[in-house]
Amino acid sequence: MEGVKIELEMKTLALKRVQVAHALQKRVEKNNSESESIMAILKNILTLNCSILKAQQQTRDLEEKMLEIKKKRLMLKNTGRKKLLEIQTENKKRKDDLNLLKNSASITNMKKNLQKEIDTTTIIQNVFQHIVMAAKIDWAADPTLKAIILQLEKNFNYI
Repeated sequence: MEGVKIELEMKTLALKRVQVAHALQKRVEKNNSESESIMAILKNILTLNCSILKAQQQTRDLEEKMLEIKKKRLMLKNTGRKKLLEIQTENKKRKDDLNLLKNSASITNMKKNLQKEIDTTTIIQNVFQHIVMAAKIDWAADPTLKAIILQLEKNFNYI
């Protein structure tokens, strides 16, 4: 029902526009001062209509550009999310690999063996130092012996 009412109104408006245009055409044909003012008004209306059409076209163009920019922005946003997810996945994988490496049995075994070797080296250094001290040799006077004794002072526990 509403559609029929709207259609009737549209047809009525179109008929009235045709009637007004016909009446204006009859008045303009009379060639008097009133017809000149009507022609000036019609020219002004045409100019305004052209301006409106240009503005509407510019609006459509700008809306299309804005839509394209929104599409690109959404695409970049999705790409950024994918890259962030890839980075997070890569970081998690790297952490897992590092934890696996730290907790591996071979690394733990190697650390134990290294600590045993460091302890043994420290004991040997102390024995040599005590031998030199017990021999009551003036090791500070001999440069090579001095270098050996000072070398024995290194602590390998900080390695």
